[in-house]
Amino acid sequence: MPSYVVNVFDEILSRYPKLDVLVNSAGILTHGNINLSYQELLELINVNLLSTIMVTNLVAKKMKLQGFGHIFNLGSTAGLDAVPKIAAYSATKSAIVSYSQSLYKELLPFNIKVCCLCPSVVDTDMTNDGRIDNATKIQVDDLAKSIDYVINLSDYATIAVLPIRCTTMDLL
Repeated sequence: MPSYVVNVFDEILSRYPKLDVLVNSAGILTHGNINLSYQELLELINVNLLSTIMVTNLVAKKMKLQGFGHIFNLGSTAGLDAVPKIAAYSATKSAIVSYSQSLYKELLPFNIKVCCLCPSVVDTDMTNDGRIDNATKIQVDDLAKSIDYVINLSDYATIAVLPIRCTTMDLL
């Protein structure tokens, strides 16, 4: 799958002369830890980690040439704090947080700001398991507002990692 993603993004990047913002939101949630099969682990790592890194690398090269840009990678609070029963997922998101923090320092001299958004439970198909009411989860619009907030900070301010908590989950 990562090679397919690279081919698609190569085409996109050749079509557009300038790219201001990248929002990397690819992700799947596979419950499990020691019971995951090799194929399940491979899919989890390919989608959550490799595809994100490969797309970010391609876009970062273009942004370096143009001298500016914003990159937002979707991590997770599960990548900041251990969560039982989703250890492999947490590991992929933890890697995205670390990767984003490294890129933040590496790309800042090129006027490229990198932020890792780390939401907990967002109202998407991925979290529609019936544990909590979808209306009480973080809404996708909240993520859009977070991106808008970070982009509109002054030139000399930014946020490298932004945890976004679901209060419903925190109260359980």
